[in-house]
Order: sequence, then structure tokens, then C-alpha cells
Amino acid sequence: PDGRHASFLLRPADMLDPYDAREERRDFTVADQRAYVVVIETETGKTVRTEEVKGLILGQVLTNDTLAVETSQAYYPGGNGHGTITTYSLAKPTAKATTIPTDKWLVGATQDSLLLAPSNMSQGRYGTQPLTRLSKGGDVVGTIAGVTGVYRGGWVERVRDAGTPPPKDSASGPPRAVPTELVHLDSGVTTDVAGLKVEEVALPTAAGLLVSRETTTGEGQNRETTSTPQFWLSAADDGHPHTENLEQFSTK
Repeated sequence: PDGRHASFLLRPADMLDPYDAREERRDFTVADQRAYVVVIETETGKTVRTEEVKGLILGQVLTNDTLAVETSQAYYPGGNGHGTITTYSLAKPTAKATTIPTDKWLVGATQDSLLLAPSNMSQGRYGTQPLTRLSKGGDVVGTIAGVTGVYRGGWVERVRDAGTPPPKDSASGPPRAVPTELVHLDSGVTTDVAGLKVEEVALPTAAGLLVSRETTTGEGQNRETTSTPQFWLSAADDGHPHTENLEQFSTK
């Protein structure tokens, strides 16, 4: 979240996935998989920690001082997948790892907590779902309802008043935007993004988001969509909207 570290998943060049193993009539199980996760300092390139990981890696995230890797014995963490999240200290690279059993998907992180969801949010959006915040030791420290997206830098996108039905469209007017907001979990700052497009951007100092308004003109083959930046957000501060220097963001 603070951009001081980056993690990489390294797989052996000759490692087969289960489909290729079947094609070559070789015995293979998910538990046979081996990979390495390497964490470096982004400023110096120095290696901070290298870990060999056994089993299928479902996800990996970084807090400010911890690497978390989720592994499973199947292509899902629940049931016979026996999902496990293993956390590794970056402040103490020789410290023993901590393991946390889970049936949820590791989908993101804040500065000091892990974000878990009932389904894999990296594969697209499947409506709203609750997120669980875990401490690095595995304790539940909070929940967030109505989440539709998770972004790097500690943001989640959620539907306000998730328990109420969405607004009905007017027969004579444009579709009404679902009341949606971005929540910066580390600071608690919320930003209204109803009817707007949110995308991750790389800022010089930290992860960030660009929020734009899309306008569509024309019909058929002459239909064109224009994206106009409205504001941007940075994980380097408290997550409040910025409108300065919007011309630096290009939609090309």
C-alpha cells in the first residue's frame, strides 16, 4: 500500500499446469506445484525476502510491512481446497511465518490489514459482497458490506445502503446511477463516485485512482465514448480527491 515494496511470483520455467500434465499423461496434483515469491525494496531493488511456496497460489498482497500469500490444494479456498494464508514479516526477514486457515479469497490489503471476500474479485464483478478485514495475525478487525471492487492503495468501492433496492429508472430520463462510493479504509475518507468510472493509475509517490465521467455520443458505427477526468486520489495522503494537474492524465 505505501509503495515501498513490490512482490513477484516466480515459477520454474519447466513447471506444468494440471492440463498440460494430463496431455502428457503425467501424474500431477495441485500440491505438486512449487513457486517462489520475492519481495524487493522499490527504491533500491534490494531483495527483502524470498520464500518457496508449495501448492496453488490463489493470491498475494502486501501491507506496509508484511507479505501475505494464499495457497490452496484446489482451485478455490473453501471445502477440500483447505485455503491457507501465510504471512511473512518484511521488517524482520528471518522471523517465522504465521499461517491462517480460511475458506475465503485474499483480494487486497490496507496498510495494516488483509481483505478477504467470499468470491474471487480479481475475475470481475459479481454484484455486491461483504469483505472481512483480518489483522496480520488472523484476527477479524472489521467488515465492509456491499463491496463491488477492491483497488490497490487501500480503497474499496461499495454501494451505499447495500440493503436497500437500487433506484428505479425514469421512463423519460437517463438511467439513474446506483449510489456508489469509494472508501479509503486506512483513513475512513469516503468519495461519491455514482455514475463515474474508476481506474487504477501509477502515481510518482504511491498507488492512485483516476475518476472520470464518460459521455457517449452518436449511434451505431458512429457511436463514440469520451472519458473526462474529474479528480484523482493518492494513497500517499488521506485519500481525499485532488483536482489539480488533471491535464497530466491521458485517456489514450
